[in-house]
Amino acid sequence: MMIGAIAVTALLAIGAFLLGDFSDTQVRILLTTLALAATSGLSLATGSSWPVYRVLPVCGVALAVIAFVAALPPLWLSGDDDGWGWWIRTVGILYVLAAALAYATLLISRRRATESATVANTRRAALASLTWLTAMISGLIATERFSGPGYGRVMGVAAVLTVATTLVTLILQRLEAPARSEARSAGGVAGRTIVSVEQRESETILVLDDGTRLPLAPGAKLDLD
Repeated sequence: MMIGAIAVTALLAIGAFLLGDFSDTQVRILLTTLALAATSGLSLATGSSWPVYRVLPVCGVALAVIAFVAALPPLWLSGDDDGWGWWIRTVGILYVLAAALAYATLLISRRRATESATVANTRRAALASLTWLTAMISGLIATERFSGPGYGRVMGVAAVLTVATTLVTLILQRLEAPARSEARSAGGVAGRTIVSVEQRESETILVLDDGTRLPLAPGAKLDLD
């Protein structure tokens, strides 16, 4: 659906540029297919975590679909913008919330049971920054004005923190990957004592005496005698 929407949008835009004119109907169709492409992309991003999570994908897809449906009336039921200002602002806020939820879902879906506290805390910082940024963008759309000269600067800080903490989270996860691979080897718990075993949905976690949490290698047998 997303590929089809993007293809239709591209063809309409190319046709309009070649013909040198946008008719009212062409503009409506173009904006509708753009909204459909955005909705499809957000739904795909949020729904990618379905094998692991349930609530986030459902909420994300539902929010994106609601935003698309809400975008149709001002596009097709009115010849001008009179009286639709508040409705259009609501649609904008819905799409911002859907995008934020898709971003958060992709970030949360990379969580691993064996990750360090540093990675977990960095992810929480990224989610907090994202929430802050989303609130500021939504407030800007709702009021249609900056609430002071420093509003844009503060929103920029929130955006930078969101991107920075997200990148740090991904980098730390990447750096921890070799350690997790080594932990899965036969000597991963040599010289240490297993104090408890945690059974997760798809893996078994060994908790060692030094607080380290290691995944049990697939197919390995655990003998606690």
